[in-house]
Amino acid sequence: MFQPFSKKFNASMSKEDIAKLLQQSPEALEAFEKAYAAAPITSTDDLTRFNVKEASSSLTEFVPGSPEAEKKINELVDRIVDELLEQTSICCYDGQTVSDVSFKGISKLPSLTCADIMAIPEEIRPMLTGNMMCIDVDKNSSSVICMQLSGYLKSKDKKKKKWFYDHFRQGLDILDLDPVTYAIIKKNQNSISNWFPHVVKGVQETKFFKIPKTKIMRVPMQVLQLTRIGMEKWNPTTISIVNRFCHKAFDLDDKKDYFIKTGTFSSKYDFRNAHVHEEKEVQELGEYLLFIHHQACQFASPLNNVVSYGAGTTTDWVVREYIAPPDNYPTIYHGLPLRTEYRAFIDGDDGCVIGISPYWKPDVMKKRFGHSKDSDDPDMVHDYISYMAAETDLMKRYEENKEKVVRELNRIIPHMGIHGQWSLDIMQNGDDFYIIDMSVAGDSALIECVPTHLLKVKEEDWIPVIEMEEK
Repeated sequence: MFQPFSKKFNASMSKEDIAKLLQQSPEALEAFEKAYAAAPITSTDDLTRFNVKEASSSLTEFVPGSPEAEKKINELVDRIVDELLEQTSICCYDGQTVSDVSFKGISKLPSLTCADIMAIPEEIRPMLTGNMMCIDVDKNSSSVICMQLSGYLKSKDKKKKKWFYDHFRQGLDILDLDPVTYAIIKKNQNSISNWFPHVVKGVQETKFFKIPKTKIMRVPMQVLQLTRIGMEKWNPTTISIVNRFCHKAFDLDDKKDYFIKTGTFSSKYDFRNAHVHEEKEVQELGEYLLFIHHQACQFASPLNNVVSYGAGTTTDWVVREYIAPPDNYPTIYHGLPLRTEYRAFIDGDDGCVIGISPYWKPDVMKKRFGHSKDSDDPDMVHDYISYMAAETDLMKRYEENKEKVVRELNRIIPHMGIHGQWSLDIMQNGDDFYIIDMSVAGDSALIECVPTHLLKVKEEDWIPVIEMEEK
């Protein structure tokens, strides 16, 4: 495997020997990373390593036909994009302040009708408009979800209570959307729209921590519904609508790099999904978001050996500035720079940090890459070597700065206006410390760093307030 990377490597070298060489030679590290980045995308059944580029290549490409037909389809796409923008707002953080961008009044034409859409040939027929969408199952999802939520809240038997809760949460990720289901999903505490304002408020008080420039969209239900439908059904017109819609809504610059995620999931285990750069990728950013949200929902599919819900429980899509590393860092997950990161656990009610851990914890990382069933996989071998090469510096910076991180967090927590216990992820980039993520403590890995006597039971509220239109 290592021969193509550099002549410095040979078959007799162990992974540990290669890691030591990379520590000592920036040139060897650069050759190692360049060769790996150029390696072909490999197929995998592991959902966490889902690759957007590979998946999108399997979709049918758009065949425009005559110039007149292409013009009509483009006009239709633009009209649907305007209908979607009409009901969209973006929360924008410019690095200093938060503002809201609305697109009210952008749609100048009457709404498209079902007859308008059905007149389009099926192979290029849009799967959504501003007020219509395709569904997977002809059944009201909210009645099923509300029944399960009611069973969970009313049941006294622990096993039944858990059964109702698990099926309620699974349904939020895989069932078709309707207004009530959409409103329930918006309540997820872990989704960025619900915690981001609190972080901004805290950071603005002390100015020590930074937050990447961020744009957050509450995705229209018609767009989000596509994540519940098999991607093999997405047609070229529909993909064009999503791409053009996101490009306009997020006001993208084709020359910039972006980091993208949903409100709860970044698909960072193949970092090519999260780091969008170069003109073609930026123009396809909507497709990337659609794919990774679909991927997140698939974790909850009953077809999996292990059902995992929560990754898809969001109505948010996020575009952030890409924070480039200042040095030539080793990478894992196809391009994710191994910077020192901290996972801190905080208590919003008590106003203090209750635990802290290195995000890239050595025993966890080395077990995953070097001592798992797939540790002979080329990706795992690369990541094991990269992690071993980075470990000393990662942990040195962590030990040097963890007390400072705790001290500065203790200063901002009282200003955040947050309740309950949470995990906060902090990324160190040079001398800057960025708060990049937040989640309910009980849903977070590495919680073992918190003394058990300090942990509190999390409270959940999934019942939305439904605003009724006046007749």
